[in-house]
Amino acid sequence: MIVAVLELASSALFLVPKTRPFGLLLVSAYLGGAIAAQLGHALPPEPPAVLLALLWIGTSLRSRISADEV
Repeated sequence: MIVAVLELASSALFLVPKTRPFGLLLVSAYLGGAIAAQLGHALPPEPPAVLLALLWIGTSLRSRISADEV
C-alpha cells in the first residue's frame, strides 16, 4: 500500500511541470528498484529499463523544446 502511494505521488510530481525534475528523480529511483528486483529474480530487466529510458528521453526532448521557446 505504501509503495503504491509513493509511486502515485512520484508520478504526480513528474506530471506537474514545475516539479518534473524531482518527480523524474523519484520515478527513476522506483524503476531502478524494479530493475534490481527483476535481476534478483533472474528475469529480464528490459521492461522497466525501456520505460526508464523513454521517460529520460522524453524529458530531455521536452526540456530542449521549452528552452528553444524562451
